[in-house]
Amino acid sequence: MTLRPALVVALLLAALTLPVFGSARRLGGVWIHLQAARVSLIRTERDAQRILELRAKQQRIAEHKRPQQDVIARVNTVLAESRIPLDRFGGLVPESDAALPGAGTYRRQSVRMTLNGLTIPRLGAFLAQWSDSQHLWTPTRIELARARNGSDPARYDVNIVIGATYIGEQ
Repeated sequence: MTLRPALVVALLLAALTLPVFGSARRLGGVWIHLQAARVSLIRTERDAQRILELRAKQQRIAEHKRPQQDVIARVNTVLAESRIPLDRFGGLVPESDAALPGAGTYRRQSVRMTLNGLTIPRLGAFLAQWSDSQHLWTPTRIELARARNGSDPARYDVNIVIGATYIGEQ
């Protein structure tokens, strides 16, 4: 007869602890999801802040004249300041010079520059220096393609489209 109360107590104890263990397991899974959601929230907040900073930046506009055509000299200066060999400059090609839709007399001139065989850190150094020193000409598009020589997979041929907005003839 003493076996029966011990068995009942053991069954009751098991019945009471099983839900606790199940809840603890679910809580652990929820905790992992909560941490992942926090990381995602922090990243999203950082991205949103960066977007707001970029939207708040104002583009410089050349008043009443077309920008000077010294872009090659500007590129060479930034290459030298970034400590990138000048032979990496692959050329400059005019893209467009057109009126901005719905902007009255504002026009936008675009030029495509090519830089050959750059690593990502070198490209970053170039863009940082360009952003610091060239306020009128802003990059609008960057295209990367693996360098043609194939000896170093970390090198890219880069096409950067830069644009300058100015007030055209009235």
